[in-house]
Amino acid sequence: MYKSVVEHFSLDKNKFEATGAFNPLLSADTHLFIDPFLLKDTQIPEFIGAYDEIIKYFTDILLLIPKIKTESTKDEAWKVVVKQLTFSELGAFGLGYSFNSIGGRGGGNKTAVKMTNTAIQIYAVGKELPQFFIMSNLLQEGIGPDTISDMVCKILIR
Repeated sequence: MYKSVVEHFSLDKNKFEATGAFNPLLSADTHLFIDPFLLKDTQIPEFIGAYDEIIKYFTDILLLIPKIKTESTKDEAWKVVVKQLTFSELGAFGLGYSFNSIGGRGGGNKTAVKMTNTAIQIYAVGKELPQFFIMSNLLQEGIGPDTISDMVCKILIR
């Protein structure tokens, strides 16, 4: 059975709706996603500085790229970057496409390897900007708003 926040906590529906707050189903994803670029100029107190945190996370990853000598599990720097780019979904957020749950697969190892290899290519052509790295993920097959939301959530919750 699908329950909303209002139902689960036995809140007065009219009072809750008057607040303008979102009343999601707790057992299904919302089909909403986080656009990391909208965090840049946000005035929402809980998210002020979030964009800078995301940029720092990817900047730290880009600093490891020149240390990668080979794209394989035998290369320690490569393994660290792959690990940093592995983002499991945090089900409690309820973001994504699942219809019968709030759990998902997130960006697993295969996605992390793909992003690592993209980061190596970006670095090779001199694009060392973390913003460019984030944007490049949008352009890859299999990496869309759901995966990007998982990345943002995981970075900001750590």
